[in-house]
Amino acid sequence: MNKLKKTVFGVLAGLTLALGAAGTGHAAAEPNSVFLNPGVCLTPNHYLQAGYNQLAFQNDGNIVAKWQGSPAYQFPNTWGQATRFCMQADGNLVAYGNQNQVLWALNQVDGNRYYAGDVLAVQTDGNLVVYRDYGNGDVLWTTNTYHPGF
Repeated sequence: MNKLKKTVFGVLAGLTLALGAAGTGHAAAEPNSVFLNPGVCLTPNHYLQAGYNQLAFQNDGNIVAKWQGSPAYQFPNTWGQATRFCMQADGNLVAYGNQNQVLWALNQVDGNRYYAGDVLAVQTDGNLVVYRDYGNGDVLWTTNTYHPGF
């Protein structure tokens, strides 16, 4: 098995591939989303992919959302520095550097409170979305990289 397949299988072992289910009065992750679940981190040379949408943690420490292979969203302050990108158990999405310093954190970007059960969904429509309640709750944050028709 080549290195890429091992990498993908290793990442997927810690993730849940799930279909989003709509809750009453709530948004829900779109069908076929791939989730970065609480307590799971990506490290360099790993990625999550749903359709043409990819969350890539590149070897250079850059964390980027790609649509059909082209950059669509760049996580700030990560290039050349990031060593882990984690959906923490407390629901905060955080990029860490090699001395465990926070390079980027969702709660610093928008000031919201996050909770256990929040997940990052890589959606086939091109968006990266943080949802409440394991993908069945409210939208908390998005990259706004939606591609109509997908």
